[in-house]
Amino acid sequence: MQHNKDLTYLKNIATYLQKMLKFSDGLTLEEFRENEMAYDACVLNFINVAESFKLLSSSFKLKYPTIPYHKIMGLRNIAAHTYEGLDATILYETIKKDIPFLAVEINNILKNEQ
Repeated sequence: MQHNKDLTYLKNIATYLQKMLKFSDGLTLEEFRENEMAYDACVLNFINVAESFKLLSSSFKLKYPTIPYHKIMGLRNIAAHTYEGLDATILYETIKKDIPFLAVEINNILKNEQ
């Protein structure tokens, strides 16, 4: 039963990651900073990613230790608790450098687990 919940959370995570990539696609850092809708949408989706990761079972997290759970939660805490303090540069760089790799990893896990 927990396996099915984990798969549901992973599917949600994959969706949130794709939305972040879509909402920031083609934007420079400056454009991302100035585009309130894109920035806000990415913040919200990042928080959703982290919240979904938090719900994954311990056995799942042990099985897939390469996912940077603590880093994701750390940035989520900044985004959720100090919204004005979240540096757009950090979020943008995370989206451009880390999210594509995380999206591929999540999609690969989904293929292997189904």
